[in-house]
Amino acid sequence: MYYEACLAFVSGWNFIHKNNPEKRIPLGKDNEAITNEDIVFLYGYCKSFPRNKFALACCALMNMRSGKIHKVPRFT
Repeated sequence: MYYEACLAFVSGWNFIHKNNPEKRIPLGKDNEAITNEDIVFLYGYCKSFPRNKFALACCALMNMRSGKIHKVPRFT
């Protein structure tokens, strides 16, 4: 369920930046190995930083997958 939420977050990011391909995040190929890697990453991030919002874990995954550093939104 959390992985689906992360994919929705990334899809929303890509939709916002649909006219700027440089800022888009490539979604991984739909295969079990990538899905498992991403789930383990999200779990590890949330376990390591329990006070952070889940969206920050999604941003960290986006940065890792794209090889770029994207501006992290502020959450209050």
